Amino acid sequence: MECIQKFQALNQQLENIKQEVVKNTGLDYRSRDARLVALDSIQMNMAATAMWINGLNSLANFCTDDGVFNKNQFLNSVGSGLELAETEVEMFKVLKLGHITLIHFKIENLFQNLCTHLKLLPEKEKKCGFWCLTKLIYKASKISDGDSRKSLMALTQIRNSLHFKRFYYPKRLGKLTD
Repeated sequence: MECIQKFQALNQQLENIKQEVVKNTGLDYRSRDARLVALDSIQMNMAATAMWINGLNSLANFCTDDGVFNKNQFLNSVGSGLELAETEVEMFKVLKLGHITLIHFKIENLFQNLCTHLKLLPEKEKKCGFWCLTKLIYKASKISDGDSRKSLMALTQIRNSLHFKRFYYPKRLGKLTD
């Protein structure tokens, strides 16, 4: 599947970032430094999501004999009482939203730890939202506030949409489609 190759490419990019962190800081690769732990954790999530997709594809292949897919065998194997199309939609929706939410939490936690360590948080605000964290990180690292920040904020909007049970976006950010 195409998405598996994308996960692998993203994991390689994360690996390259980890190697740069090690090279630039002198940390041991196996260090429990927050940056390396966060990157490891994101890589593991991406690998696990790819494994679930591979597992579902393998199950579908197992339920296929001489080119004929046994829909009932597949649905019984996954324990679904829904039709095949609905089952596929629900399974991948949960997988996708779970993946997005976990990745976002890990990025937010990393940014919180970095801001705390670098003493970027105002004294009265030892904890602030993701918008504030990204603003502080971008300012401290002299990254221009552009599309990459909007991409990060898209994760927040997806997570908040799950909380509000409807599509959510703050007016200050504009629509996700921008």
